[in-house]
Formats: sequence, C-alpha cells, structure tokens
Amino acid sequence: MNAEEVRVLVCSIAKAPAEQLLPAASLSGLLGGSLGRARLDAALRSRYGISNPAVYRARTYSELCSALCAGAGGEAPIDLPFASDSPEAPAEMPVEDHTTVGIDLERVDSIPEAGDYREDEFCKNIFTPREIAYALLQPSPRQSLAAMWCAKEAFRKAVPAYLGSDWNRTVVSHANQGKPYIVVDGKTAPGTLSLTHAGDLALAVFVAAPAPVAPQPLVDELRTQTPGAPPKSGRYAQAIAVLALIFSLFASLFCILR
Repeated sequence: MNAEEVRVLVCSIAKAPAEQLLPAASLSGLLGGSLGRARLDAALRSRYGISNPAVYRARTYSELCSALCAGAGGEAPIDLPFASDSPEAPAEMPVEDHTTVGIDLERVDSIPEAGDYREDEFCKNIFTPREIAYALLQPSPRQSLAAMWCAKEAFRKAVPAYLGSDWNRTVVSHANQGKPYIVVDGKTAPGTLSLTHAGDLALAVFVAAPAPVAPQPLVDELRTQTPGAPPKSGRYAQAIAVLALIFSLFASLFCILR
C-alpha cells in the first residue's frame, strides 16, 4: 500500500480535505474516535486485504502512513504502545475478583448509512450476520447497530484483555424477552449488559461479574462488619442499582436534549 492510497482512504473515512492530513495531525481527531478507526480497519480488510493493529494504536497521520506503507517503499514500521498486540482473545475469559464496568456513548450517524447493511464493508467486519439481521428487524436499524457497537466497546472497557481481538468474536445477543447479553466465542460472558438509544445517541453499559467468592459464615461476617456499613453480600447488588440509576439519568437527559 502506498501513501496516496492511505491519503485517499483516510480522506473518505474522515470526510476531510487532503490539506488537513498533515503529518502531525491527530488520528483520533481525524477519525473521531474508536468507531472511525474501526471503519478504517474494515475498509483496509475489504479493499486491500490488510489487517494492521496500527489502525488502532497510531497517534498521528504520519505514524499510520509509516505503518501501512512499510514493505511497499514506505518507512519501517514503528513500535507504538497498545493494550494488546495479539488479534486473538484469551482462551478463557479472565474474571476479576472485583466488579468492573465499561460504558460507551456514540452518535448514531457515526454508523455509515448503507442501502444494504448485510453487504456494507464496515458492518460485515464488525457485526455477525445474526446481529445485522436483528438490527434490520428493528424500527431503526442504524440506531440498533449503534447500540450494539456501544455494547461491544463497553464490554472491552470492562474486560480489557479483549482489546485487539476480532470484533466478530464478541456478539450481542438477545433473550426471548429482548434482554441483551454478550457472547464471546459461543459462551455467555458473565455480567450484565444494558443498552439504549434516543435520537442521535446510543449508549451501553456492561458490568462484568466478579469471580465467585467462597461463602463466609454469617457469624464471621457479622463480627467483621463495620457498624453502619451495608452487608458485604449486598454491595454488588447496590452497585448494580446505582449503575442502573445512572443509566436511567443518561437516557432521560438524551430525551430532553433531542
């Protein structure tokens, strides 16, 4: 891949004129965050058969060009910090001994509009056919796709070991009653997922369940309990309740701002 091809591709994704693509230009500023980088990744995979982690870790336009043009007359690739250099997720989902939370907010119009989302290069690289089919059955497919994107991002923030893994390995599924949950490599991820969309915004929260703790005898728990403090066994439930309240306030705010 050459520098001109990189320039044309970034301009099309960022909807920016070529004169803005200065070497020191912030890639996050050009692409507008992780979803823009995912769109660039999808385009590289579909059009050039290239999968390069520099799409997600490059800080500037110059660093992106350096990485993508390496081996084709460009500069040698540079070593950039990244959470994970492996495209594969762990064999077993890591579980922390404490509750972790991930939240993501995205504009619906960040999802590329397409005549057929089943054939769109971005959707095919980010969502499974089943996820796209679910979105197409909803009143606003684009809103549903944005909410599912937020769910995948929220999960990665709660479980950072999955940063860098293939997007299709993390699937947003729905129970018969419509309740969403995360599936990783065919297994339900332990935790609670909540997502919503209102107007131009989509939001998702994932609360990863902590590793189970051996039950403590009630007498011992009462002895070690700080006066006035809530029982240890109820703290996780209280955390969920607080997060649910915050989530509701976000949703209410979005409706007011519409």
